[in-house]
Amino acid sequence: MREEAEVLGMPWDNRGKRSDEQLEIFESLFRDETPSYNGDFYSFPEVRFEPKPIQAPVPVWVGGNSRAAFRRTARFGHAFHAAFEPLETVREEWRQVREECELLGRDPEDLTLSLRMFLDPDGAMEPAKSIAGSVDEMVDTIGRTEEIGVSHILVDPVARGGVDGRLDALSSFMGDVASQIT
Repeated sequence: MREEAEVLGMPWDNRGKRSDEQLEIFESLFRDETPSYNGDFYSFPEVRFEPKPIQAPVPVWVGGNSRAAFRRTARFGHAFHAAFEPLETVREEWRQVREECELLGRDPEDLTLSLRMFLDPDGAMEPAKSIAGSVDEMVDTIGRTEEIGVSHILVDPVARGGVDGRLDALSSFMGDVASQIT
């Protein structure tokens, strides 16, 4: 992530506060007739921003693994998106996000939990962060994600054979594993 910020010319420090301001700006642009903003990092006078998104509010999925990210999710998010973490860690992060919602007077049930995991049929990556192994083992892993509240899974395929190997892994996953998930 630091490398991405550097490529964009965005300072790494204060990135959380910058993200908060960016989310405040998007909320205002999407909601207000003539939004303006005056923050520590971004400022602009009254403007017209059109066309507005048809979907209101625009769903915001927030990720991160710090208390500030959990607060940001509770304040702005429609979903918390955990990535490449063991399920016990995701369970604890989700508990903290829900706790932050309650502190803000927001119903935690309004949020969705999503998780990005490796799709790793060969078990080459970290098993605790992967959907790996046999079809039954993969189905079991997905069942365990549901038990902790995950409703959306993004799979990041890793497989031998480059792009073709990854596409084959996805095809097998969809045909053999996803077809068993209800």
